[in-house]
Amino acid sequence: HFDHQRKIGLFLGKEQASTGGVARFCRYDELTNAWDVGIPLWGQGSETGHIYDANAYDVARGEHYQQRHRSATIRRWAPGYALTQWDDLSIDFSPVSAVIGSDGTICSSGEAGQAFHPNLFGPGDGGLVITAMRGIFAWRRSTGACVPLTTYSYGSATPDTPCVEYVAGLNAVLVSLANDNRTWRVDAGPSITEVAGAPIPIGCRASGNCARTVDDPLGRGFAWCLEVNGSARVWQWDGDSFNLQAYTHPIAGAQSGNQAACVIAAVRPYGVIWALERINNTLRSRLWKPPA
Repeated sequence: HFDHQRKIGLFLGKEQASTGGVARFCRYDELTNAWDVGIPLWGQGSETGHIYDANAYDVARGEHYQQRHRSATIRRWAPGYALTQWDDLSIDFSPVSAVIGSDGTICSSGEAGQAFHPNLFGPGDGGLVITAMRGIFAWRRSTGACVPLTTYSYGSATPDTPCVEYVAGLNAVLVSLANDNRTWRVDAGPSITEVAGAPIPIGCRASGNCARTVDDPLGRGFAWCLEVNGSARVWQWDGDSFNLQAYTHPIAGAQSGNQAACVIAAVRPYGVIWALERINNTLRSRLWKPPA
């Protein structure tokens, strides 16, 4: 996430390893054009799983949320903290027991995702929209309460690598599952509506075409959906459907075996999209200004 108010960019990444991999929380300072990196106390070698889309950012407070892989733990980093310091939130998941995993974890297999909606329960009363094992629920920051939004069932399959993206111009959250491209819109209330499915899987896929999503950097009423891993087509999600554009994007996608090879973020007020690409294990930073 790029925080234009505080002039910083935040990126959380991790080595992929079944036995545990080191996590790194990186902060970019726009004023000095420099990065600093911290290894969170929870990520120093014993944390298994991935990062993917299990991150969320509260723009008003500058708080970064991260959901621990296949657990019932959501962590929070706040301004003033060292990059190594995170708090584990105390959350009662019993109201959403029919939505989370039967073992009490948020997502007992596959991957989960989350995004922060600043007005989810009313003006200034924000919270997280979270995809879980058997459905979608909301967490209210002001009270700590959890509210179920909808359920789904995939049998032995899992809600793998979902997309969960807050779209400021719509004041809504886009949720799409890479399993079958089912897509929902979550509005303030909270309320949830299933809309037209995504044209391709949105998230990280081991093979085949997929896409990354990002809010419009000018705050217009749509999100960008950029295909990678085989194509560079561009779509706009307007809250109801995905609309193919007549141009392509220049951001490099995943290569064979590198399905999570790029991350993107909106950079306001400059109206550009920032991408961190991995090309043959070499990192490259790129800016793209979408057509007006």
